[in-house]
Amino acid sequence: MNKVAMNFLQAMNFFYIVLLGFSFVSTAAFAEMGVPIQLKLKSPSGTFPTASGLEFKLLVLTPASNCILREEIFSAQTIVSGRISLNLGSGLRGVSDPNLSLNQVYDNSKSKIGLSCVDANNNVVLTGQVYNPTSIDQRIIRVVTTIAPDIIIVNFNMRATPYAIQAESVGGKVAADIVVNNANTQMNQTNLNDLLFDATRFNNLKNIATSGQANSATNFTGTLAGDISGTQGATSVDRIKGVAVSSAAPVAGNVLQFNGTQYVPVAIPSAPVTSVAGRTSAVVLSSSDISGLGGAAALNVGAAAGTVAAGDDARFSELITSARISDGTITNIDISAAASIDATKVGATGVVSNAEYNFLDGVTSSIQTQLNARLPLDGGTMTGTLIARVPTAAANTASLKLPAGTLMTTPEAGAVESNGQILYYTDSAGVRRVIPLETVITKTVTQNVNNSTTLVNDNAFTFTAVANTRYHIKIFIKCSNANNAMQIKWTFLLPSGTMEVSAINPGSGTANAGSWLTGASLSVASPVLGMVTATGNQVAIIDGLISVGGTGGAVTLQWAQQTAVAANLSFMAGSYMVYKPE
Repeated sequence: MNKVAMNFLQAMNFFYIVLLGFSFVSTAAFAEMGVPIQLKLKSPSGTFPTASGLEFKLLVLTPASNCILREEIFSAQTIVSGRISLNLGSGLRGVSDPNLSLNQVYDNSKSKIGLSCVDANNNVVLTGQVYNPTSIDQRIIRVVTTIAPDIIIVNFNMRATPYAIQAESVGGKVAADIVVNNANTQMNQTNLNDLLFDATRFNNLKNIATSGQANSATNFTGTLAGDISGTQGATSVDRIKGVAVSSAAPVAGNVLQFNGTQYVPVAIPSAPVTSVAGRTSAVVLSSSDISGLGGAAALNVGAAAGTVAAGDDARFSELITSARISDGTITNIDISAAASIDATKVGATGVVSNAEYNFLDGVTSSIQTQLNARLPLDGGTMTGTLIARVPTAAANTASLKLPAGTLMTTPEAGAVESNGQILYYTDSAGVRRVIPLETVITKTVTQNVNNSTTLVNDNAFTFTAVANTRYHIKIFIKCSNANNAMQIKWTFLLPSGTMEVSAINPGSGTANAGSWLTGASLSVASPVLGMVTATGNQVAIIDGLISVGGTGGAVTLQWAQQTAVAANLSFMAGSYMVYKPE
């Protein structure tokens, strides 16, 4: 069904003649494929324009109020000899589009909400509007474009034809949503209801379609093939693994036997064994006729060969008698490996295992005497050499480990002790001495103090000291300054105790190149270590003794600028400290 309209419009004081054609198919399945629209424009000079890169905007408006039901934009369009075809439903939705389907656009039975309304120049003048259509309401198609230099805006009334979209779509349903009966096939609603009656029927059909097999079957028609034949109610086994079974009926006591051609029923013979070991008639078996009997064989009692005499048979060698047990003469053959000795003969526990006997193998004298000779108790003398195990990289394999503990109140000559941090040895005079173990700390990151006289903790030169211990400390500092007016002040932060420490700048000829610190932590003013040159790298050495008191803890070097200067005083990476307990 087609409608053609003709409008005249004014553009830049000239009149264009515009013809609009609508084309609708009569099949509801194509409703949402769009509404084809053909336009033809004629300029006031009588020519039909040709242009490319144009943008067309199609709007479907409500009557009277001009509220937008559909807004689509078609970019990069070409018009040739005044003609162009557009498809309403395929363009890009505009910003004022209310997101309705074409069915909803032409549906006069329902209200439309959230609409924007435009004026004659296509400017939005209202938003959030509600449109309540009547059953006879029409729609307006508005076409907006620019063919330089003219802006073209034209409206066309869309009459009854578009409502076929609603009428043919059955309330919004399209053909793809509807089952169509076919008299030439079994396609009808009744058959579909039977096939899809419940989930079981559906799943059975689906399984056949996807795998070619039914999930289950309680009845079937046709005959069987292969080793069995017949129908479901009358099945017969004709073969076993492809070998025929005789059709002869068996009788009671028959067995099925393969005769080389087929399986046949046969009777069991009354005397199935006709000979034993080559002998026939009445056969008496001897031990030589049967192998593997072992201890399960019953022995014949008698004096002849192959028999055993009742009671003690003197023919058995190494016979155990009460006399032999009482005199203690028992050889290995007299006792089996699994035998046990009566509890009353082996002491309190009553059990001595083979493994326990093996532990005693090689003992040549008193066990305690042999142990004392190897590793004597306190006060004894050990013979031989004590050899520790060879350590490996694995945990708990050290040759010797001393547990950390509390030192003895009174030192004992020859004692070696450890409190977990320091190793001590007590000499023959009873003087406990530290086994000196040096520790080296290397500064890995350069540390700066700039324009500050506040002492800071050195980021490397610190260690945990043990209470009541004296330490020898020596620090080699690679320092750098940008202005020697700053100088260096320094001290040590102690947990307790006192220090006697000096600092020098080797090669310096100035009076304050060296300094000395005596007393407890922070009890005296920090000494000043002079800088040798105005700028550059130089070396400072701090050397002395620190005596930690009754409280152990961190011993830390502190330093700063003696005079605040806006430049870096640097203790550089590579500086190092050596300390050891005295």
